[in-house]
Amino acid sequence: MSLERVERKRSRPVWRVRWYDDRGQRKAKTFPRKEDAEAYEAKVKLAKRKGELEDLDAGRQSLEWFRNYADPRLAATTLEHYRGLRDRYIIPRLGKLQLRRLKPETIQRFQTDLASEGVGQETIRKTLVLLQGMLERAVEWGRIQANPARVIKKPRASRSRAVEPMSPETVEALRGRLRQRDAVLVSVLAYGGLRPGEALALTWADVRGQTIVVDKALALGETKETKTRRNRTVRLLKPLASDLAAWRMACGRPPDSEHVFPMKSGGLWTDSAYRNWRTKVYVPAAKAVGIKSPRLYDIRHSAASLMFAEGRNPAEIAEHMGHSIQTLLGTYTHVIEELRGKPTKTADDLVRKAREGRAAAASEG
Repeated sequence: MSLERVERKRSRPVWRVRWYDDRGQRKAKTFPRKEDAEAYEAKVKLAKRKGELEDLDAGRQSLEWFRNYADPRLAATTLEHYRGLRDRYIIPRLGKLQLRRLKPETIQRFQTDLASEGVGQETIRKTLVLLQGMLERAVEWGRIQANPARVIKKPRASRSRAVEPMSPETVEALRGRLRQRDAVLVSVLAYGGLRPGEALALTWADVRGQTIVVDKALALGETKETKTRRNRTVRLLKPLASDLAAWRMACGRPPDSEHVFPMKSGGLWTDSAYRNWRTKVYVPAAKAVGIKSPRLYDIRHSAASLMFAEGRNPAEIAEHMGHSIQTLLGTYTHVIEELRGKPTKTADDLVRKAREGRAAAASEG
């Protein structure tokens, strides 16, 4: 550490404090008065003794610098989508600002500017959510004291279309057009309520006698946490248990450590393999049975519909699906209304009848 006087040709001299940070990088700060430089030198010495040198720069880094060290804690597939929003909207407008200069009014003005430029409300909402996630990490790391984006009122999320759960009859018709592995995957989504990434990350150890343990998900070819970062256990319907048992038998009774739905070549699905399968296998089969907008993710809505038909408590259904109760009720309001006042039926019976009906139709054909 050093304190030195620096002469300047066309202005008064300044005083410079030099030191090395914890990573061995040379740092310097200049002051117009010697007294201020000496005071800062004492501050640096104290921070060094206390192991708090890093705190001297807290909040001084720009948001552009910070993005390289603090991607928000999002699922990999979600982050892949959000990076485009970050690099298109956030960094060009706010990237040069120091973290400590990002005030609520700065972010409110940022939101207003996006709207005035014709950016859609849903895009603005997602961009603000992303910015809040980045700044939340800054708070955790002690770079800033509070998250200025947290207090900004964001546009409300709107569902573009109501979910349309597949009936067991549609699910079985879809399964009938797929080979065994893919048909069982559809069963896990439709009758277990798993997300596609959760289903593709399953190992045989996760399939128990009466339940399935959901504690991981596949994202961009790697096993990660579930979308909500919470583990859960879902009920294993008898038809689904039968499908899984038959599939394990067809696979040669693989050990518990093996994945339930490996690629043809074995191992976890890559992102490109998943996209290719979805485009060339799933979508054509779904359209063939009358599904107009085939999204693989939507199959899981059938599980929630089956549980509503059983008259189960919303809290229990939310836990099964990995939702909050608020999200569950907001997503399935029309399903609840359609089932109101109707007699309850067990999910096992509904699936069994659908399979019997399909078998009978096949024999007649």
